[in-house]
Amino acid sequence: MAGQPPLLKFEDFRTELDRFLQKFGAGGSNANNGQNGNRYNEDDDPYTGRRKGHTTIPKGDAAALHVARRLTFGATPALVAEISSKGIPAWIDEQLSPSSIDDSAMDAILSNFPGIDMTAAQLRLSTIRNEVTNNLAAATMARAVWSKRQLHELMVDFWTNHFNVDATNGLVKPLKPADDLSVIRVNALGKFSDILMAVTKSPSMLTFLNNAQSRADGTHVPNENHARELMELHSVGVASGYTEQDVARVAHILSGWTIAKTGTFTFDPSKHDLGPAVDGSPILGWIRDGQTGVAAGESFLNHLARHSDTADRIAYKLCIRFIGDYVTPSDTIVATVADAFLANDTQIAPTLRVLFQSNDFKASAGLKARRPFEFVAGTLRAAGVTFDATQAVPFKNVVNSRMNVLGQPLFAWSFPNGYADADYKWVTAGSILDRWNFARKVAVDGLALSMFDIDQILGTPVPTRVGAVIAKLANAVLSEPLDPAVYGYILDATDLDADMRWQPWYDARPLLAYILQSPQNQIR
Repeated sequence: MAGQPPLLKFEDFRTELDRFLQKFGAGGSNANNGQNGNRYNEDDDPYTGRRKGHTTIPKGDAAALHVARRLTFGATPALVAEISSKGIPAWIDEQLSPSSIDDSAMDAILSNFPGIDMTAAQLRLSTIRNEVTNNLAAATMARAVWSKRQLHELMVDFWTNHFNVDATNGLVKPLKPADDLSVIRVNALGKFSDILMAVTKSPSMLTFLNNAQSRADGTHVPNENHARELMELHSVGVASGYTEQDVARVAHILSGWTIAKTGTFTFDPSKHDLGPAVDGSPILGWIRDGQTGVAAGESFLNHLARHSDTADRIAYKLCIRFIGDYVTPSDTIVATVADAFLANDTQIAPTLRVLFQSNDFKASAGLKARRPFEFVAGTLRAAGVTFDATQAVPFKNVVNSRMNVLGQPLFAWSFPNGYADADYKWVTAGSILDRWNFARKVAVDGLALSMFDIDQILGTPVPTRVGAVIAKLANAVLSEPLDPAVYGYILDATDLDADMRWQPWYDARPLLAYILQSPQNQIR
């Protein structure tokens, strides 16, 4: 039991791995994740038969564990106890009002990642400009691990992907921190109409989708990228029936929406022309009614935000995020959430409350796999990693390198549709082996950081038998007992017997590595 364990051999968990891949990866150990470096098809569905929610709804601590897993970046025993003590509805209400939660401890942590609160103008003159995306990614991981406003962080991630920009793009890079802070974070649990307006005016989006350089004056034809993605991805969706003529009209309506020298939004009337939109033809039911310039664009955005197709699309994406991939657009829960979205004038918090109160949500425990971001954050939370300011730079480097290996570097998806929210795109034999390797690095050497203490997890008194040590570690990091099959695999892999006496010189870290590699640490 001394030293480092080998990476868990593929055959050690072969049966459990194939079960996991069949459940979440739409195939066995040869499953393909559908990504080849190109923009994926959001309508692609490889499942031959969809999963369904459980027939029974968990109660008591099991219900609290489900909420902790699904509405945070990872359950801990203390968090499950807090949810049980406060009651699920009260805890959810608190999380839906993040300003009511004292999260001041995060200020000291975030101060270790310079540039994340700088404006574009400040960053352009700063020596850290080229490093700011890595700093922002590390700060985002830190928030996911240590913030008390967990649901807010999940929704920041949701909207970051819904309104994706590639912050590794040289022109976008100095603009993204302000976008993250003043557009996404401020509006993550507010009104969709507000976040849609803010994003459409955001310099990072105007740059990423080429609207900042677009002009319609004279013989210039405006770039249509922003107009197209505004409807296809940000609001109503491609099935809403808009036409190529509509795209051209919207591109003209948004002409002149650009960026001032200060790096903030401005309207340049010299680059604006209504073009084909001048005839006043309806666009998805919107009538221009003589408006032009910024007023016309804002009116159209407010119409899009409250369009029934937008409500349906946002509701469907929220259900996929918080219930599971087996939800279909025609399911009753999607219509229920869409109705709440419209009835509350696009307010996100009450819309989520309706979703979380549904039996569909309550019956979905264990039916959603973690994406790499959630897996890394959840594993660090489970292992009880604490932040050490002297290790901020190594933490940043380790986090960013690991996210690259796992295939989800933060703020680096190059297409406007954001990282996929589909289990099968992330759950493959190769990706699981990468996750096992990460879990081993966390457990055995603490990612070479001084932020991890196995003795704190094991606690005192230390159990006297090997089986009891495994059980205690599992409950500490999984917030529930270890699956009996996995328990058996661990004993076999380590040549230990459950009744063997635990000796003071034994190293518990290999056992923790196996537990963090288990399928129970792959679900949310």
